This record gives sequence, structure tokens and C-alpha cells, in this order.
Amino acid sequence: MQTIMCSALWLTILPAIVSAQDQGRIRADQEGFQRLQTRLLTLNANGVPLTNYHLAKAQAWLDFSKEEYFDNDRSGIVESTFGESLKLTEQLEVGVTTPLDLSTPLLEGPVRLETDVWKKVEELKEDKWDCAGHLIARLEVQLVHVEHEFHELGPIHAAPYRQAVQRMIEEIKDVDCRPLRKRPAAPFEGSIPPSKPE
Repeated sequence: MQTIMCSALWLTILPAIVSAQDQGRIRADQEGFQRLQTRLLTLNANGVPLTNYHLAKAQAWLDFSKEEYFDNDRSGIVESTFGESLKLTEQLEVGVTTPLDLSTPLLEGPVRLETDVWKKVEELKEDKWDCAGHLIARLEVQLVHVEHEFHELGPIHAAPYRQAVQRMIEEIKDVDCRPLRKRPAAPFEGSIPPSKPE
């Protein structure tokens, strides 16, 4: 009888113990997200502009990681995307002198999906890099998100993410780069003005 009572008491206490463990893990996870977010904000405060390609990409990876975390995704994408954000953050913090990598890792499946869109991204990099690099960074991460959702739950589930990609592409296309680009000096037209008398 005593054994039965002890077992019943243990079954009553066990969920509370597990719950407390889960709460501690969740709190630690959220603190990890917040610490990385603070580091990104500090980089911006110290002079890295929000329009910086790598800062924007680090932020996009972090947002992706948080979204999947709160969706309770157990596929490993939370850790992978957090790692990408952390890697870029660390590189920005140490102020590496060599150009940072502009590639986007393949996190889902053996090959790229949406290959036509990835080609469009490369075209946008050539044409709009100097004025819309931060938007292109977000677009690249969003494409990885499309790939993830496709592999997880199929094309129907990935459709809203594809639509977001198309909206982002149009937004980048609409960016007017001319004000940010140095224009060559216009050639002189007309007669040479007379020199001032000495």
C-alpha cells in the first residue's frame, strides 16, 4: 500500500518537475535570442548601418530562427539559422578586413529549389547591390525559408513564403539607386569660357 502511495505521489510531482525543467530551458533559449539581438543592436549603435548587407542578413537569420523556435520546429532549422546569424555577428564584431562571404548556405535538401529565383537574386546583386544590399540579404534568407517549408510540409504550405519572396523582389526592383551612385562629370558643352583678365 505504501509503495502504491509513493508511486502515486511521484506521478503527481513528476509533471511539475518536467514542467520546471522545460521552463528553465525555454528561459535559457529566449535569453540566448535576446543576447544575440543585443549584439546586433550594439553593432548598429557602433556604426554598422542597418543597410549593411551582412548585418541585415544576420538579423534575418535570427528572425527566421525565432519564428521556427516559437513554431516548435524540431527539425534542426532553429539551430542552423541561429548559427548563421551568430557567425555573421562575430565576423562583424571583430571587424574582419577581408570581404565577408556573400553566399547563402543550403540548409534544406541536396539541391536548391526555386533555381530561377536564385538566378534573379544574382542579377539583383549585380544591379542593386550598392543601394539595396540589405533587402537582397533578407530576400536570400526568405528563399531559404521557402525551401524549409517546402521540405517540411510541401508546396501548399510553402506558398505564402513564395508570395513574400515575389513581393520582396518587386520591392528591390523599385529601389532607385541613382541618388546613391556617383555620376561621372558631365562633359563640357558649348564654347570655352574666356579666361579672367590678370
